[in-house]
Amino acid sequence: MIRLIRERSANVVHNNFTGNKKRAFERELLCHQREIRRGDREKHEFKSYVWKAAKDQLKTETGGKCAYCEAPTTLVAYGDVEHYRPKSVYWWLAYSYENYLLSCTLCNRKYKDTKFPTMNRKMRGPLIRHNTTDAFIAQKAGTIAPDPLDDDAVQAFTQQHQQERPFLLNPYFDDPAKFYAWEANDVLREVELIPLPTNSEAHKFVNAADNHFGLNRQELKNARYFEYERFKLFKKLLNNTRLRATTREDVAQQIEEMKSDRASFAGMIRYFDTIL
Repeated sequence: MIRLIRERSANVVHNNFTGNKKRAFERELLCHQREIRRGDREKHEFKSYVWKAAKDQLKTETGGKCAYCEAPTTLVAYGDVEHYRPKSVYWWLAYSYENYLLSCTLCNRKYKDTKFPTMNRKMRGPLIRHNTTDAFIAQKAGTIAPDPLDDDAVQAFTQQHQQERPFLLNPYFDDPAKFYAWEANDVLREVELIPLPTNSEAHKFVNAADNHFGLNRQELKNARYFEYERFKLFKKLLNNTRLRATTREDVAQQIEEMKSDRASFAGMIRYFDTIL
């Protein structure tokens, strides 16, 4: 996992997530929540076409990788628009642009599903009762999730995220490099995600990533080792002063490519680049 930058500008944010469309979708969520409180509706029935409109931009921002495990999502599968905060619990964020990222099917469906452990009290949504008025709903619609084009709203939501302090890191809001480290096992030929030794609380976040993202599943550990072994060879070549300068420049370029945002397991490579 690496830090991701969300681009928030009118030319990339789909109009589902701002302005009149955002207001209309949120009004529907509020009305449905009132129906649930009244006993007239069993649960929310969300419209997947709303968040699917964000997929191309999310894919661009992750370089086509899963935002959690950094494995490519586009080679063998389409990838999912993942609701970081589960929509079954955080219903008011179901259509929130700030709640989306690109995930592989394994991280999203097999491991995370609706799990969302937090250190502090969970974020609270709008209070809707069975007798909530239409006027109140009309007033709240458009405000229950942050507008990605509104810097103040995004900043306020970021603060809410930090106050809630989920154990599952969100690379758009958290810097994984402050929590995650990596350990290579040359006998088993695998690389395991471990807590960053300098962060006394990192083990809580690594345990959550292991349990709810599956970031230490065997397939990932094996795939990481392949990239780690290649990186280790490049580092050895880079330090070989007997090689031609042009060859060493090419090797240095390969290392930079392995650390780039679009490279698989870039977070791991960046870590090892600081210690090898």
